[in-house]
Amino acid sequence: MNNIYSKGSEWRKWDLHIHTPKSIVQEYGGDNENAWNSFMDVLANLPSNIKAIAITDYLFIDGYKNILTRREEISNIELIIPGIEFRLNTFSGTEHNTKRHNFHVLFNPAVSVNDIKEQLLNCLSSGYIIRDGSEWQRTPTRRSLEELGQSIKQAAPKKNSIHSKSDLQVGFDNITYKREDIIKNLEKDCFKGKYLTYVGYSEWNQSRWDQSAAEKRNLINQSDFAITCLDDISKINEQIENLKSNKLNSLVLHSSDAHSLERLGKTHLWIKADLTFEGLKQITKEPVKRVFIGEKPSILERISKSPSKYIKTFFINKKRETNIEEKWFENIKLNLNPEMIAIIGNKGNGKSALSDSIGLVGNTPNYDSFSFLNKDKFRRKKDGNKSKHFIGKIEWVSGDFDERGLNENPVETDVEKVKYIPQDYFEKLCNQEDELFEQELARVIYKQIDNKYETDNLEDLIEFLSNPRLEKIETLKIKINEINREIIDLEGLTTETKKEEILKTLHEKKRDIDSLKERIPVKKPDDKSPELLKIIERVERLRGQRKKLQEEKEKAEKQKTAIGLKKKKIENIFQKIENFKNYYAGFIADLDTDLVDSNIEEIKGKDIIALEIKNQKLNEAYSLYKNKYDEIINKLDTQNENSIAVKIINIDIEIKKLTDELDAPSKQYQKYLKEKQEWEEKINTLLGYENQPGTYKYYKKQLLYIKDDLDKDLDDKYRKRKEIVDQIYIVKEELKSIMKALFKPVSTYISENEDLNKEYPINLDVSFKLNDFEDNFFEMIYQHKIGSFREVEPGRERLRNIIESYEVNDKASFFRMIDEIISNLKMDKREGRGDKEIFIHTQIQGEVIKFYNYLFSLEYLTPFYEMKLADKSISELSPGEKGYILLIFYLFVDTDDIPLIIDQPEVNLDNQSVFELLLPCIKKAKERRQIIIVTHNPNLAVVCDAEQIIYAKIDKLKKCKVAYFSGSIENPVINEKIVAVLEGTLPAFNNRDAKYEVARMEALKRK
Repeated sequence: MNNIYSKGSEWRKWDLHIHTPKSIVQEYGGDNENAWNSFMDVLANLPSNIKAIAITDYLFIDGYKNILTRREEISNIELIIPGIEFRLNTFSGTEHNTKRHNFHVLFNPAVSVNDIKEQLLNCLSSGYIIRDGSEWQRTPTRRSLEELGQSIKQAAPKKNSIHSKSDLQVGFDNITYKREDIIKNLEKDCFKGKYLTYVGYSEWNQSRWDQSAAEKRNLINQSDFAITCLDDISKINEQIENLKSNKLNSLVLHSSDAHSLERLGKTHLWIKADLTFEGLKQITKEPVKRVFIGEKPSILERISKSPSKYIKTFFINKKRETNIEEKWFENIKLNLNPEMIAIIGNKGNGKSALSDSIGLVGNTPNYDSFSFLNKDKFRRKKDGNKSKHFIGKIEWVSGDFDERGLNENPVETDVEKVKYIPQDYFEKLCNQEDELFEQELARVIYKQIDNKYETDNLEDLIEFLSNPRLEKIETLKIKINEINREIIDLEGLTTETKKEEILKTLHEKKRDIDSLKERIPVKKPDDKSPELLKIIERVERLRGQRKKLQEEKEKAEKQKTAIGLKKKKIENIFQKIENFKNYYAGFIADLDTDLVDSNIEEIKGKDIIALEIKNQKLNEAYSLYKNKYDEIINKLDTQNENSIAVKIINIDIEIKKLTDELDAPSKQYQKYLKEKQEWEEKINTLLGYENQPGTYKYYKKQLLYIKDDLDKDLDDKYRKRKEIVDQIYIVKEELKSIMKALFKPVSTYISENEDLNKEYPINLDVSFKLNDFEDNFFEMIYQHKIGSFREVEPGRERLRNIIESYEVNDKASFFRMIDEIISNLKMDKREGRGDKEIFIHTQIQGEVIKFYNYLFSLEYLTPFYEMKLADKSISELSPGEKGYILLIFYLFVDTDDIPLIIDQPEVNLDNQSVFELLLPCIKKAKERRQIIIVTHNPNLAVVCDAEQIIYAKIDKLKKCKVAYFSGSIENPVINEKIVAVLEGTLPAFNNRDAKYEVARMEALKRK
């Protein structure tokens, strides 16, 4: 198809208000050859971006006609539109009511000059003479106006300023027309659908609302647009906003209103359309997207700043050495629009072939999902792998080229230059498990983050930023473990069983003591011989010595326990210091690595953080206790000849020798004395002391402790544990804040543009979730024992109800949830059970410490980001809803500026969804990146006002020759292709009013 505007609608400068040297009022030096030569010369040298002009002389078409005779001189101007400027019979409302409204008519160049003259100008025979209001009946010609001007000048006083004007101008100044008369003549079939009207904004704006509000309102609303020659852009924008606020036609264009050579080309008007009258008409349908007044449209600014991000041309050709007979892709060259391109065509006619090929050359990593360039189609081996005969090439606006054989895939190291979403890849994301879908969202989010700290993905980045906090949590978990062990020991004392056990032990100890006290002493024997008395005396002295030694031994045993405890505590301190030294050494090693990675090798970790351990006094204290402890050990050592223990043994041996020399009564008495001594020692051993486990006094003190101090100490431990858990929660909140900061660009962008998806809002938030908490909880809790969580389903339901009753993202609420879980473990809270108390340890499977560490270290409390669509989480979304979110992310959230190609995004969406959901996002996306969409849905191609349509066609009768025809929507030929090919055909166009009148009428004629 021969189409000079194959790139579709492009931004170009237009000037729709230019007067020629033939205009009644002008400053070119008159209607003469020199003036015309100068005029044409300036037009021929206008800035290259000015491509269309409108010739709008007052009341006559002669100037336009004259330009046509010299058309070859201004080949730089691709479109010249004929127009006429009229003065109406309505006043502009200035102070003295001396100005009239200007009214302009622009014609399709297809309208002949003769029709304009004969069917419009020659039919306007009724005008009004301003001076006396009498009706003037003549047809406006130059001669008739000159005669009118001459007669007016003759009747005017000689000092009147009109004598300085030409007869033609005076005649023109005194003739006006009714807008209704002009419009009536334009309703003729030679003009129907081939003209546009506009008013001069300046004169319209000066009209007073209090004079004729309806007339003023109708004048602008019944015109296609207004034009201003004001060069202050900010004031033009103020004028537009003022019209909008008053609910008036706000389409205001800029023009030079050139009456002189100096004003030619002084236009700030940019229009995105084909350089045709049909293209101009499009601005009345899509004014916001197709009209720009200013220095340069933003898209042109972006292209000039990033020319390597826009595809200028795409080529597909056979390789030179190929011998394939089928034609397929021969000399394919497609100049691509920098905004939105829609590739259309019937199924199997080369749409995906084109998108796959562009994606391939653009290094897409999604080549495994190609629908055309795959092993079952164009790369099928049994057909000889046809792709090996062809090569694709991209020319970027920057002038750079990329090319690749259609049988070659990108390698992992290739930079992705286009983002291509094949249909198969898109469907896989929407229909498979949520994990793949979430990974794709994470990839898009990751791209939006500025500082990625040399990480490769979102998960690694979060881990990198979170590591210091995670290390802090590990330190706090050690404290949790320590305090939990202390709590478990104290809780073990709270049960009635424990109390009964202690009481029983006390009773047994007392019974043992009492049984010893019941022993009957042996009577001391009567007088004995002097020899026996000496022996008895000696034995008694030895027993006295033994008693003292035994008391000393008991004292030493007591000291051994007390000093040994202090010594052990200092040894624990030494171990903690050693652990910290090891941690410090590891920390310094990591810090040194980080410094090297940061190219700061001259600084060492020890230069930043130095460790100094001042343990001299601690060593002295330890030496003191150790020496004392060693002394006591020596005193009690049975291997040490000088120890108390050995001395007692020696005395016992000597007493036995002496006792053997006594008579029977004396022996009996000495036996009594020995047993008495042993009895006293046993009683002392049974009584013990308060810190000696297993003794009567120890258990008595423990009983008193349980009664008077246990609850207070447990509460204190609970409080300390809660303080540590509070610190862990705060660190977890910091982790949540890190994630929120990462997602802020995305969430902010979504919230700032919430009007684009207000019907189905997308929300991205970071919050806590209880990760696998329910399953892990019940792995450690008995459900067959009496308790709140007895039985599987009721127990799980109870836990869920508890969790759902609290907000884990609120610290106070979270702690109340933990308290209630503990309360449910300590009491049977099932209905009708009366909150019967239960010892919590009996509810826990396995080690209690493992459960407590899990519950209070908060390892299950995980910060996570969640995407919701209208309050539905990802797991609740249908494939179509997932597709919508993906498209929103690709089109709207993803701020990447490389070209985006999507193959049939509407597959999982119905037409209404496309209208309601995708339309605003596609329009937004094409403002910042080149968009290529393969589609068979008219709602995407038409409603999104695609700048370029590429129609794909394979002619299988001509050796599978592939052809691509391209152009704009307003191009009648392309417009007709759209109606013929796309699903829904005419209904989509009917919904757009008369936007595509030409194609619709042609289609109706064929039917």
